[in-house]
Amino acid sequence: MEELSLDGQMSSIVQGHTDELWGLAVHPVTHQFLSGGRDKTIFLWDALSRRVIWSKELTEEIHCAAFYPVLVSKVNGTAEGDTNALQHSASEDLVVVVGTASGRWLVVDITSHEIIAVHSDGGGEQIECIAFSPGESIYTSASALFFSFI
Repeated sequence: MEELSLDGQMSSIVQGHTDELWGLAVHPVTHQFLSGGRDKTIFLWDALSRRVIWSKELTEEIHCAAFYPVLVSKVNGTAEGDTNALQHSASEDLVVVVGTASGRWLVVDITSHEIIAVHSDGGGEQIECIAFSPGESIYTSASALFFSFI
């Protein structure tokens, strides 16, 4: 839904999914999250302003999502323990991986909003969950038939 302002500018009043929401991934550093659903659309949201940052229509229903790389945390301090600051770092090349109802997973660049890779684990079963290991070196997905691919 949009509204027309007095100066002739159109702006969105309500924006969001038009069908069931299934995928949700929390950004590892910022106050943002990504949602995806049966309407074949992904939205990157700002949690503080409660507004959509961007959206992208895809060709398949989305069932799950995960950001990569995952949050890397470390505690800095001396042996005496005078500092216990938790530092977070994230790559500039952050992507989100979305699992589809058809068994494929898509890698979407968060900056350009473009699909940069498409993969299939075989079987054509809906991907139920996507996760990365804390060291970011291992990816796993699970399908509706309880197959897990690592």
